[in-house]
Amino acid sequence: MSQRKNTFAAGEFFHLYNRGNSKQVIFHDVSDYLRFQQLLFVANGTNSIDFRRIKKDDVFDFERGEQLVSIGAYCLMPNHFHLLVSPLSDDGLSRFMQKVSTG
Repeated sequence: MSQRKNTFAAGEFFHLYNRGNSKQVIFHDVSDYLRFQQLLFVANGTNSIDFRRIKKDDVFDFERGEQLVSIGAYCLMPNHFHLLVSPLSDDGLSRFMQKVSTG
């Protein structure tokens, strides 16, 4: 995977979005939306995550480590999502998006 050469400035907000392949639906029902919200929480940390080992009811008790980004806002649509985030470290935004995209 290629790496971005320029870093994202800490303290600045960035609009990020991702859409399903060929505009396919990525959120099929309420449980998909809820799981993505949980993913936003657990992916926003320096610790590794294994979603299979996290129980649905205990997800917000997960020790995620230091936060990577500050999430200002998010919007989940059936075939895409938008995030407004500010990195808290030099590589925080890239690490966060890598975890979200593979989670």
